[in-house]
Amino acid sequence: MRPVLRSLESFDLEEGVLPLDPEECQVSVRALIGPADGAGEESFDFIVATPRALKVEGHRWGHALLLVERFDWDLVRTAVSKILRHCEGEDWSVVASRLSRYFDWEFDGYRNA
Repeated sequence: MRPVLRSLESFDLEEGVLPLDPEECQVSVRALIGPADGAGEESFDFIVATPRALKVEGHRWGHALLLVERFDWDLVRTAVSKILRHCEGEDWSVVASRLSRYFDWEFDGYRNA
């Protein structure tokens, strides 16, 4: 099963709009991803940040973080699409599990009652 990017969205910016300083920013992004051969999608969240914005004192975790020199929507879309090519699997649960290595998945850790 091949995952496809249906859309990108952000609570911080409208798609296509750049931050005030694209070389020093952190933008929360949600990728809506679903199977290529079917309907539906799930949310996968991550932060896009520049090195100048990550003024790290002490330590910082790196999961669900895309580090870029300069924020650009096309670059973000390309980076997500590259990850999707490496996350194919025999069914959606395998695909989503692989994607959750890179993104915060809305159903990560979910168990049926």
